[in-house]
Amino acid sequence: VFTPSGGFKVAAESAVISSGFAAHKIRSIIRRAGSDLVSARDVLYSSMVRSVLLYGSEVWGLQQEEILERSQVKFFKTLYCLHPSTPDYAIRVEFDLQKLIVQVFRRAVHWVLKVLAMEDMRFPKICLSRQIGLLEFVDRRYSWLGQLRDLFSRAGSLDLWPGLLTGGLQPLDIDRVASDLGNSLLLEDVRRSGESSHCLLYSHLAKREEKIFKSMTLSANKSRLLYQVLFHNAKFQSLFVSGQTNKFLPDSKCQICNSGESDSIVHLITDCPLVSNYKSNKVSQICNRSDLPATERAALIIGSADVNTVREFLDFLIAALRYRHFVLDI
Repeated sequence: VFTPSGGFKVAAESAVISSGFAAHKIRSIIRRAGSDLVSARDVLYSSMVRSVLLYGSEVWGLQQEEILERSQVKFFKTLYCLHPSTPDYAIRVEFDLQKLIVQVFRRAVHWVLKVLAMEDMRFPKICLSRQIGLLEFVDRRYSWLGQLRDLFSRAGSLDLWPGLLTGGLQPLDIDRVASDLGNSLLLEDVRRSGESSHCLLYSHLAKREEKIFKSMTLSANKSRLLYQVLFHNAKFQSLFVSGQTNKFLPDSKCQICNSGESDSIVHLITDCPLVSNYKSNKVSQICNRSDLPATERAALIIGSADVNTVREFLDFLIAALRYRHFVLDI
C-alpha cells in the first residue's frame, strides 16, 4: 500500500491485518491439538504467520519496527492468555524471539545487492543510484537507503556500509552484521527484563541461561497456566485454566484462609495453609524456606532445573485453584 507521504505505516498495518487471519488459524490448530509442542508451534508461526507479515517488508519495513513487534508478541500473548500489559521484551526473551527488524534488514541488504547487479538501464538500479547520490541531503524519514544505513550503525558495523554500496558485501559479512544487530537487541531485552518491576516473578528468572520450558512437552492447559504465573504483575492477577477464570485481589486479604496475607498468586503458591496438602515434597521444601521472600520462593519453583518439579508444581496449582474456586463459589 502506497501513500502520498512516501511513508509505509499503512503498508505495515495492512500486513499486520493479513497476518492476523493466519495467526487466528494457527492458534486454533494448537489449541485443538491439546498439547504445546514448542517446535511445532514455532514452525507453524514462522511458515504461516511471519511469512505473511514480512511479505515485501524489505521495501516498507525499515521504519516500522514497532508495528511489526506488536504483531509478533500479540500472537504469543493471545495464545497463552496473557494480559495485554505484559512487556514485549519479556515475551521475546522467554520465547527466544528475534526482533523482526533483523529479518527485514537481511531482506533489504539482499535486495540492494540484487539491484546493484542489474544492468544500468534497469529502473530499480536507476532509482537506487539516485538515492545513493542524494543520501546525505534527504531527510531520513523519506530515505529508504538512509534507514538501512541506520541499522548498520545500530549493529556497530558502519565499516561494512561502503561494501554494500559497491555490491561487494559478502554473505559472511551480512551474517555478521545481522548477528551483531540481533545480539544488540537481545541484550537490551534481557537487561530490561532483569530490571523490570512489572512482572513479579519473571525479573528473577530472565537472566537464567537454561530455558527449561523449551524442553518440556505440556498440555495446552498447563502451558498456558505456567506462562500466566510467570508473567503476572502486581496489579492484574488472574489465572485462566480449565475453562475457569480465577481472579485475585492483591489489595485485600486472602479470601480462603485467615492468615491475613494478601490475596495474591504468590501467596496461594507459597504460604496459603489451606492448599498446602496439594503440594509434593519437592514443592513443599522450597515453599517452606524461611530464608527467602515469598516471591523468590515462587520463582525458585518455576525456574527449577528439574522438569519433574515444574510438573508437580503445575499439578499442585491446578488442584489449589480448583479448591479455591469451590470455596469462593460457596
